Amino acid sequence: MDLVGAEAWIRDHVEPVGGIETEHERPWATVLRVPLAGGVAWFKACAPVQAFEPWLTAELFARHPDRVAEVLGHDEERAWLLLGDAGTPIGAFGNPAETWLVALPRHAELQRGEVAHTLEHLAHGVPDLRVATLPARYDDLLRRDLPLERRRSIGCARSRPASRSCATSSSHTMSRKRFSTTTSTWRTCTRRAGSSACSIGAFALAMRVGAFAHAIAWLRQRDHLSAMERTEFDRGFRIVLRRAIAQIS
Repeated sequence: MDLVGAEAWIRDHVEPVGGIETEHERPWATVLRVPLAGGVAWFKACAPVQAFEPWLTAELFARHPDRVAEVLGHDEERAWLLLGDAGTPIGAFGNPAETWLVALPRHAELQRGEVAHTLEHLAHGVPDLRVATLPARYDDLLRRDLPLERRRSIGCARSRPASRSCATSSSHTMSRKRFSTTTSTWRTCTRRAGSSACSIGAFALAMRVGAFAHAIAWLRQRDHLSAMERTEFDRGFRIVLRRAIAQIS
């Protein structure tokens, strides 16, 4: 990344009161912390695999300014994004359920509202993970050399309920929500609460499809990594794959 150019670009949008520091560096993005008089801003330089992110985030903020972190600047060509601080993570407050009960319906409203902009999103490189695409992506996942024990991988390949669930969900009311969001949020809530719960009907369907949608999203990231980078990445990817397989075993 062009750090000199990035710092100059940042200073065109905000006035830092201290040194701009690297918060973390990943194969898919580098994030810089920008200290401001009133707090902090965050700069993100996206790799090609995430090049759509600055444009998408700016569009979401323009339409939903009360639900998306403030976009202070973005450069679609260079895949740069500058965000205002979104506040203290929910986990710092003990992950209270009442907070999720407020946040999740608003998040679902945002996602439903964005359906009208689907073609625009796709034209700007946002990955197509709509429910109708998931059966083919599931088949592609099974054909891959996945970082799993062979017996576990074969068991996954011979089982088809996840693919059937994708087809079923295309006509289900839950198909209007992003399945991987449901899965990730439920896992976070139950882990922090120290318990789990059985689910039925539409929610169970969302959990099953969402587990594989999550794995498919990780696979897209993995495809853009070098062999050396995959070694570290696969430590987390194995966990994601095992969770998906557990939904059909």
